[in-house]
Amino acid sequence: MELKIKGKQINLRKLKKSDASSIYQNAKDFGIAKYTTLPHPYTLKNAEDFIKKTHQKIRKKKAFELGIELKETNEIIGMMSLMNIDYDNKNAEIGYWLGKKYWGRKIMKEAIKLILNFGFKKLKLVRIYARVMHPNREIRLSI
Repeated sequence: MELKIKGKQINLRKLKKSDASSIYQNAKDFGIAKYTTLPHPYTLKNAEDFIKKTHQKIRKKKAFELGIELKETNEIIGMMSLMNIDYDNKNAEIGYWLGKKYWGRKIMKEAIKLILNFGFKKLKLVRIYARVMHPNREIRLSI
């Protein structure tokens, strides 16, 4: 299944085996693990295993865990996930992280808009929510 959601500076897309190295490079920082469920230390094997799991979940439509691809380099610089999808009650949760060197460029704002559009328009969900892990500060985003 080809899955690519096109944006201005990024695309959200299904991961490829060749993305393992860039995922590893961006996810290995403790600053990322601190506010996510990623293990620390994060290894290349973790990235390889994660890619396989994302393919299974997408195939079963249980979750859409998509890489954030920077258009200028085609590199995966973070993840955007639509998970815990409840098709009966039409809701899901989003989760995400972005490599530290890409913070402050409004990339995540664009990624969130893309995944919300996908969830509401393509999957016909009516509620999409996110949780903030303590002690991360609350994120306010006007879309």
